Amino acid sequence: MRIHFEKSGGFTGIGVSTTVDTSELPPDQAARLLEELDASGILEQPPETLESVPDVYEPDVIIYELTLQVGGYEHTYCMTDESVPETAQPLFRQLTLMARRSPYLDD
Repeated sequence: MRIHFEKSGGFTGIGVSTTVDTSELPPDQAARLLEELDASGILEQPPETLESVPDVYEPDVIIYELTLQVGGYEHTYCMTDESVPETAQPLFRQLTLMARRSPYLDD
């Protein structure tokens, strides 16, 4: 599974992004990430139910974009920090850490 994650906006306006292919991660790290994705409940939601990004952005609002690719399946979920399901917060924290460790801010 390929996971593309972007976090932008917020007080500083500095964004981070990363693209992760779980087949290229160490097995324990891939398993943890996939467990967090499963526990997030995002896979059970059609993308349009989680799309809550306003047309006009508030200056301090954090915008998250998550694109999941498996074979021919690809869906993008867009959320703000206020609309991220509580169950997805550990996943987004982990992806944010992975993006910050990336040698490039934009993969």
